Amino acid sequence: VGDFDPAEIEPRILEKFSGLNKAPSTTTPPDLGALPEDPPHYGFFAESEAPYVSIGANVVTAYEPKQDLFENRQKRMILDMAYAMVNRRFEKRAKDEDAPFLGASVSKQSFFRFADVHGFNATTQAEDWEAAVAELEQAMRGAAQYGFTESELREVKARRINALEEAVARKGTRNSRSLAMGLIRAYENSRVILSPEDQLRLYKPFVESVTVDQVNAAFREIFSAADPRIFVSGKLVLEAESAVSEIESAWKASQKIELEAPVDEGEKLFAYSDFGAAGEIVATESIEALGVEKLTFANHVEVFSKQTDFKDNEIMIAVRIGEGMLSLGERDPALVTFASQTFSAGGLEAHSADEITSIFAGKNVGVGFEVGQDAFSFSASTTPDDLADTLNLLVANILYPGYRDEAVNVAKRYFAAVEQYIAHNAEGVMFDGVPKFLSSGDARFGWPKRPKLEALTMSDVKAWIQPSLDKDAIEVAIVGDFDPDALKVELARTFGAMEKRATEVDSQEQARQVSFPQGGQEKTFTFHSEQPKGIMLYAWPTEDMLDIQRARRLNMLSRVLRDRMRVEIREQLGEAYSPRASHTGSKVFEDYGSLTAQVVGDVEKIALIRDTVVEIAESLVDEGTNEDELGRVLKPTLTSLEEQLRNNSYWLYTVMSGATVYPDQLEWAKSIFDDYESIAVEDINLLAKEF
Repeated sequence: VGDFDPAEIEPRILEKFSGLNKAPSTTTPPDLGALPEDPPHYGFFAESEAPYVSIGANVVTAYEPKQDLFENRQKRMILDMAYAMVNRRFEKRAKDEDAPFLGASVSKQSFFRFADVHGFNATTQAEDWEAAVAELEQAMRGAAQYGFTESELREVKARRINALEEAVARKGTRNSRSLAMGLIRAYENSRVILSPEDQLRLYKPFVESVTVDQVNAAFREIFSAADPRIFVSGKLVLEAESAVSEIESAWKASQKIELEAPVDEGEKLFAYSDFGAAGEIVATESIEALGVEKLTFANHVEVFSKQTDFKDNEIMIAVRIGEGMLSLGERDPALVTFASQTFSAGGLEAHSADEITSIFAGKNVGVGFEVGQDAFSFSASTTPDDLADTLNLLVANILYPGYRDEAVNVAKRYFAAVEQYIAHNAEGVMFDGVPKFLSSGDARFGWPKRPKLEALTMSDVKAWIQPSLDKDAIEVAIVGDFDPDALKVELARTFGAMEKRATEVDSQEQARQVSFPQGGQEKTFTFHSEQPKGIMLYAWPTEDMLDIQRARRLNMLSRVLRDRMRVEIREQLGEAYSPRASHTGSKVFEDYGSLTAQVVGDVEKIALIRDTVVEIAESLVDEGTNEDELGRVLKPTLTSLEEQLRNNSYWLYTVMSGATVYPDQLEWAKSIFDDYESIAVEDINLLAKEF
């Protein structure tokens, strides 16, 4: 798959592969036997280091080979639609305060062309396992007993049809690797390969024709008379002698509870589409070398846009407001994590997050939010047809956020799972303790303690964020497949129609100060695990990335270091498969950056690995690199840059987003390829000696 001439490629394939000897056909599939007629229906396995408890309620049937006929695909699609509706119910239920699970879902898997497993699954905390078992039982029984509603089916249909239409619209710029793997999978599974156009032609009329009765019948065929197998595993302490009977009791107790039929919620319209008189563009600047246009509206909103053909029918948007984490002041830094996890889930004044999902079902409309280090950030990915709705939703998130308490329910369960992950995984320590250490204990880095997170409320989020959303400077960056004139009209009636904003962002100089640990400190972090795995991280303090030439050369120094680590640690010592080295220079925190070497290995060998890394670093200082070694890491870097320059994400997040605060980003993009090409051995050797 890719950019080539088939007539030129085919002879090469024949030349290279025709000489291979045909393998003798001596292997036969193993006899897997038959499914047991009376299997154990309840099981338990304890895993003390698991971050949560896993529960499965599975209906297992013998695998039935089916020819790849359209009729058989239709049957699978109907059942898939039923499962999608159950999963949507679980998604909504998870937001309730009394929901006993972190997440739940239903799906089908086929194993070894031997068994089909239709499974209801949930993850939960140990104290909620019985309630989660009941939740799965009632979800399964309720869907089988009462079926689904017209509004549920309408939402699933809209998503299916949208996916089919999007596949056609984006056919010309599909990812070659993904397409190649899709062809391989179709061949391996004896499935007919269909183009996006054929899928739309065949499937859309069928999806539109599916009825609630058909979906109900498909679900009931699997689950109505089923005697599912219930398995509980994970971080749960049950007595071995009684565990199975306790699980059985929890399931059977739930079966005695009477259920109510679901209520059809009907259709709702989005409340926010009129933001006042369209704004006026008062300044336009064209940055021709980059193909970027900058617009300034009368209300001071600034927009950077770049029209591209990198991916058909894709538009990506990033919005920055205020100073984000830098504006914390005396507030608890845990608020950064809490707000990032809850703001979007808090919905809008007129709509819950679930209502928003239902309203825009079948459209490419959705908004993400996070507290960035130096801005409150919104993001979206959409299409030309759905651009207007996406801009409506973005502006509504700024002007009318809901701060609903239901957002906290899901977040608290997530916080508990992360706490377990940190306590029992080396990677968890790297995620939490190490960033704090490398910032001299700055509480803004790493993961906050769970009690601090759970003490916060949506009122705390609102008190911090809303003043910024009301008045602070707004920057919008847009890249992708759009019509420039149509974009300006949509921007004028949405962002341009807002009240006047501040014209500058507070630099927050004091908040930009972070210090690296002084004096060559060494620190050991411990965690509880049965796996004897450790991570060695060696970090050398460097500088921020505002001197872009230095930052790029430090990046290449890290790649030279990584290449030597690969040879010395993986190939010669055999102590680690994928040693890593990288350079990170901050754009936000002054003079703050580090070049790090990281190796995962046996705890007993960590000291040897550390000493080897030090020896490699010392050799770089004393002897330096050479043309061959630098070329070995520079060539693939230049190749990746060529790919990067045809990627919407690069232009959005690296070049345009943040350019009002860091205007040098635009200049960096102009020089990136030529500057990397000019990197010389002497540049790397000087930096090795300096840092």
